[in-house]
Amino acid sequence: MELDVLVNDFAIRSFRDIGDGDYIAARMACRAGLVTQFLWASQQAVEKYLKCILLLNRIEARHVGHDLGKAIGKIKVSGKVSLNLTRGTNSFV
Repeated sequence: MELDVLVNDFAIRSFRDIGDGDYIAARMACRAGLVTQFLWASQQAVEKYLKCILLLNRIEARHVGHDLGKAIGKIKVSGKVSLNLTRGTNSFV
């Protein structure tokens, strides 16, 4: 298998798929009125989706860690992906 295919598969399995689970957990926690758990799971989902975007687009992301703002900044600066985030999303980040 080509390296790009392997890296893309890793990104999807490690970040997107796990992020989907975090997203579902966040929605369930919200519906149950578990605010802290909702905020935690939603932050985790966003983080994983951003890391997936970074990896799939081969955007250098060292030192991003868990900082959503840094991840978004790296995506915007790269010019490879256009993010149209709502005011609410920007406020959450």
